[in-house]
Formats: sequence, C-alpha cells, structure tokens
Amino acid sequence: MTINENMAVGLFKNEMIKIMLEKDENNRLKMYDKLIERMSKYKIPIRKDRKYKVRFSPYNKNSYNKLSSI
Repeated sequence: MTINENMAVGLFKNEMIKIMLEKDENNRLKMYDKLIERMSKYKIPIRKDRKYKVRFSPYNKNSYNKLSSI
C-alpha cells in the first residue's frame, strides 16, 4: 500500500499555508502531525506484475485524463 499522491498534494496545498502562518511552534507541530495523519488515510494498493502503462492519446475528445492535481 502507498499513499495516494493526488490526495496528498491536494491536502498539502490547502493546509501548508495555514501551518506556515501559525506563530506558536507547538501548534504548528500539532497541525503538521494532523496533516500527515489525514494524508496517510488515503492509501492505494501497489499492484504487482503490472506491465502495461497508461498511454494518453492526444486525439482524445475528453481531456480529463490529462489534468494535473494542482
């Protein structure tokens, strides 16, 4: 199992600014630990023997598979 990177980046970008602006260091550490806990809840399995990679077609009408997480 590994952490879903898409969800981790989404949570990180929303919370990191709040953590950096916090003045109290103890509060900052607690907020950071909570963020790590929330990120670790979103896990996805690592599938063994996966030999085919996803190929993106430039001629696809729906470009949703080309969107980034940010």
